[in-house]
Amino acid sequence: MKSIPSSSAIFDWLKRMGERDGILGMEKVNEAITKKVSEQDNRESYTLIIDPTLIEASIREARMTYLGFKGYRPVVATLKENGLVIAYQFKEGNDSRDRAYYE
Repeated sequence: MKSIPSSSAIFDWLKRMGERDGILGMEKVNEAITKKVSEQDNRESYTLIIDPTLIEASIREARMTYLGFKGYRPVVATLKENGLVIAYQFKEGNDSRDRAYYE
């Protein structure tokens, strides 16, 4: 546990990476891994799991969630059968907009 960064350190790193297009780079890595694993998998169907999670945050920049506390709502789409993360979206507070509509 001593070598695992704190959640605030990870948040700071992700924020810095997002400001420098690092998140886009990580998306490309994830896409390449997903493609390689999928090519080796001979299944013909999958179960898609979309999991939004609320994370409470006390930092000033956090926005209010629909449950009444400040925080974030990451949404992760995974394939049940092999656990691959195929898509994700980091949303602030009660933001329900689809990323495609405001990027």
